[in-house]
Amino acid sequence: MGCSSLKRRFIKQSHSAKKIIIAASIIVLNIIGISYANFNEGISLKAHVSTSDIQIAFGDGDLEYIQGTVFNSKVDYANDRLTVIAEVYSDYKGILHYTVENTGKLPVKINNEVIEPNNQKSFRMNIDSSFTGAIVDYSQLID
Repeated sequence: MGCSSLKRRFIKQSHSAKKIIIAASIIVLNIIGISYANFNEGISLKAHVSTSDIQIAFGDGDLEYIQGTVFNSKVDYANDRLTVIAEVYSDYKGILHYTVENTGKLPVKINNEVIEPNNQKSFRMNIDSSFTGAIVDYSQLID
């Protein structure tokens, strides 16, 4: 009987030891979790993002004569359209000078040129008797 009661005590002690180890592990993990939560609460990341419009407008336009015959040449410009009106012969060559103004709040890129808000830049385009129109591509400046 002495041997079996010793075994029971050992088994009871080992179960008690397991319960104590499990309880201590839970308490330690809780303490680590609470400490981590308190540490993380003090760190914050703030970002500010805003959106705006991209707006450009054509300004002064002028047609420079290089060669050939031209009659009644005229350049009209509105905010988003530049119109060239001219009667020319097949040997005509010229240069269209025009200005683009950035009336928006974001920088824009036109023909690899950057135009900041409330600024303008002058451009030129070679034209000849086959000229039927062109589109000026622009985009938001990307850093």
